Amino acid sequence: MENLIIHSKEIFPFLEIKLSNTKNQLIIVSAFVKIDALERIDQCINADIEKILLLRFRKMDLISKATDVELFEYCKNNGWKMYFNLDLHSKIFVFDKQRFFIGSANVTLSGLGISDKSNIESGVSGPLEQDDYSRLLSFFEISELMTDRIMNAFKNQIPATSNSEATPEWNLNGLNIFKVGSPKKLWVSEFLSSASSFDVKSSDLKLLGLTRPESYDEDILKKSFMNLKCYKWLLDSFEDEIYFGELSSKLHNSLIDDPRPYRKDVKDLLTTLLNWITELKIDDIIIDRPNYSQRIRKTSIERASNIDF
Repeated sequence: MENLIIHSKEIFPFLEIKLSNTKNQLIIVSAFVKIDALERIDQCINADIEKILLLRFRKMDLISKATDVELFEYCKNNGWKMYFNLDLHSKIFVFDKQRFFIGSANVTLSGLGISDKSNIESGVSGPLEQDDYSRLLSFFEISELMTDRIMNAFKNQIPATSNSEATPEWNLNGLNIFKVGSPKKLWVSEFLSSASSFDVKSSDLKLLGLTRPESYDEDILKKSFMNLKCYKWLLDSFEDEIYFGELSSKLHNSLIDDPRPYRKDVKDLLTTLLNWITELKIDDIIIDRPNYSQRIRKTSIERASNIDF
């Protein structure tokens, strides 16, 4: 069967047919997920099939109600394995490893064309090749399975009220989460431009998710810094120790800006990142200079926390 393009109000009637014919496994990937939309999907499928859900699940997604806080509880009670990745933006359905639907629609009533006032969405459906299925599974290798422990920690971090301009991302420290938010590719804009943590530019306040008064609190500033993608990239880019030159080369290869920044500019980005680590006294990293080149080392605590038992 050739690929089909489906729009807006056509989406859910099309999905209903595919869902009702699914016999073994359903995979759904969606940045946002609402319980009422997932309930409609559950009504269409055999209760005995394997059901796997991958979503973004950023803190602001829950605060803004783009995704329901109670979603994990619903998934547990209705046989869904729920994974999350803070960088996710894809929207994909896979039926029995054989056919796909991919497009712009999130798993919400308005996204799937179920509500009276629905979004204008489009998608394409077609046969799924084995290579494409394998590539989809690689999403889960860099995502995290939600557990009660993680969900409880997240709930404790959701403020009663929040300013969307000043809400830092989840604090993952102590949760033993290493796959989520460990980016392989970055934009220059995801790095700090302020040379010092003692004089933070307005653009960096937005990147950190902080207000100006919050930036004067060292503990708050440190937590927000450690949740930045550039810092997570650093932790994920080497095992025990690395020298500045090699790390700078890795960073140059990880940047996806076009045109690619000059190596001198890349070194400046890295120098700023390391300077913040020094000023904020980050315990996970030791920076010294045994000879002529700067050396970056992980502490024994950081190395031990990455051991998978």
